[in-house]
Amino acid sequence: EALLGRVREAERGGRTAAAPRSRLDASAALRDAQQAGAAAVIVQPYPEADASALRALVDDLRAAGGRFVAVVTGAADGQPTLVVAASRDLASEGFDAADVVRQVAPLIRGGGGGRADMAQAGGSDPSGLDRALAEAARIALDALHAIEAR
Repeated sequence: EALLGRVREAERGGRTAAAPRSRLDASAALRDAQQAGAAAVIVQPYPEADASALRALVDDLRAAGGRFVAVVTGAADGQPTLVVAASRDLASEGFDAADVVRQVAPLIRGGGGGRADMAQAGGSDPSGLDRALAEAARIALDALHAIEAR
C-alpha cells in the first residue's frame, strides 16, 4: 500500500510538472487578434485549457503591453470556463469584464465574477461554451466600441 501511494504521488507530480509546457501562447494570440480601434481583440477557444491556464494567458497578455480585450474559453476535464479580461487602461475607461461574465455565465449553467480588468465564470455545461464565447465577444465589443467612441 505504501508503494502504491508513492506511485500515485509520483503520477500526480508528473502531471504538475507538465503544466508549464501547456502554457498558452500570448504572442500567437496577439498575432491572431482583430483590431478594434487601438485595442487588440482576442476571441479564442482553448478546449484543453483550464482556468489557471486562461488566467496565465491574461497575465502574459498584460506583460506584453498594449490595449487589449480577451474573451477566452477552456473545457479541461469537462469543466467549462470563460475568462474575460481587458488591459487596465480600458478598465479604467469603463470596460467591465465582470459585467460581461455575469451576463453570459448562465449559458454554461454557471456563475462568475471578478474585477473590471479580469473576470471568470465556471459552469457545468460545456455544450454552451461556443454560444457563451460568441455572446461574451459581442458584449465585450459593444462595450469597447462605446469606450472608443468617447
